[in-house]
Amino acid sequence: PYIPAIDEQVMIQEALESRPDIHAARAQIAGTHSAVSLAKGDRIPTPVIGPQYEMDEAGVQYIGFVFVTPLPIWNNGKPLVLQREAEHRRALVAYEQAQQRAVAQVRAAVAKWNGATELVNDSAGLSKELNKDVADLDELFKAGQADLTKLMQGRQRLIQLENSRLDAVWQATQAQADLLLALG
Repeated sequence: PYIPAIDEQVMIQEALESRPDIHAARAQIAGTHSAVSLAKGDRIPTPVIGPQYEMDEAGVQYIGFVFVTPLPIWNNGKPLVLQREAEHRRALVAYEQAQQRAVAQVRAAVAKWNGATELVNDSAGLSKELNKDVADLDELFKAGQADLTKLMQGRQRLIQLENSRLDAVWQATQAQADLLLALG
């Protein structure tokens, strides 16, 4: 049976859309971008304004108004913003590395798949032809026109060819498993 070759670019696109490590890296980028935005927004001081009611140990009641605001002179938030931006850049690099790793794995799996399927396709009809030749040799041996060594050599070659065909099918199966693993 004919097994078609696989287009590398289609498989790479499929892997980039379906691999969980790439989805996790994208989510990490979104999370770090939100952390950067939050750190930038935290640089703007937010005052606390409201009424205040308090009673001390002696039973004296205090009623008043409170206004608390951080002074941006002591803490302007720049170190936190720089740290969050560095984390965002690290997440971008991790995403690019995950993409490159996925592309390399898919390319290797597709090359292995295409090589194995070519081998399977090339060896598909050979055993039938050799089996017919061995059957002819068997008939000649029964008729006394061929010796036993030629018949045994023909059968041995048939066995070797069948083993080679089975090895090619096994390689194609392993290549398919590698391709599925690379696709995620």
